[in-house]
Amino acid sequence: MVKMYVGMKTVLGITCLIIVAGCKPATEVVAKQPTAAEQLAELDQGIRNLISSPIAQEIASCKIVTLNAIDCQEPAKHLLYSAENTNEQVLLTLVKKYNQIVLAQAGNSEACMANTQPSVMLDKDLCIPVEFATE
Repeated sequence: MVKMYVGMKTVLGITCLIIVAGCKPATEVVAKQPTAAEQLAELDQGIRNLISSPIAQEIASCKIVTLNAIDCQEPAKHLLYSAENTNEQVLLTLVKKYNQIVLAQAGNSEACMANTQPSVMLDKDLCIPVEFATE
């Protein structure tokens, strides 16, 4: 009986070692979290893909979203879009997430007031910034 107990104890011990050896450390099991720069790049690409061409029938549909309006150290990115062919709710959600990440990186609690949006006009069913308009 003692030999059987020792034998089972050895088998159980070896089995536990095999199971433990097969486990990955906790650092390898947890998925790698993307960096802030990676998140910003992914959001930027998603925003640009969502916007596509700013084609509109009405000037009221021509709108601008601003990325990075919070960090005064970096220039803001003003992106023109048409509300007629863009899912505005999804777009604004992505822009908000983008700007929240920028805010967290900058560590500022106030938005940069120096950033102003360009004016927009409608030219041949295309929304364009006024500064790019030609006579």
